Amino acid sequence: ILFILTTLTFLVTALSDPGVVPPLEVCAFASIPSFYQIVSYALYVNTVLDLDTARDFSTGHDVRFCTTCKIYRLEGWSHCSECGYCIRGFDHHCAVVNNCIGLRNRRAFV
Repeated sequence: ILFILTTLTFLVTALSDPGVVPPLEVCAFASIPSFYQIVSYALYVNTVLDLDTARDFSTGHDVRFCTTCKIYRLEGWSHCSECGYCIRGFDHHCAVVNNCIGLRNRRAFV
């Protein structure tokens, strides 16, 4: 039973979405953009590109600009250089499962 549970959690961690935030190019053409995609696009269009931080007035936290994905990352989001995407709740990129460990697959990883 332990082998089956270990294999199952390994597969869930390796194959599940860790919480990828699509880059701006993908967001601009999405059929139903999320709230954060709309806000990120509006901030990207209406700000100077060398401005690397902005203030999220709804939470009072700073948001950082990702020059690769062209989005503003909220607190806890980080860019993975291995995958090339910003990940919600990014912990690390695990070479064993060849996937990022983020908000959506952290529970299966632990």
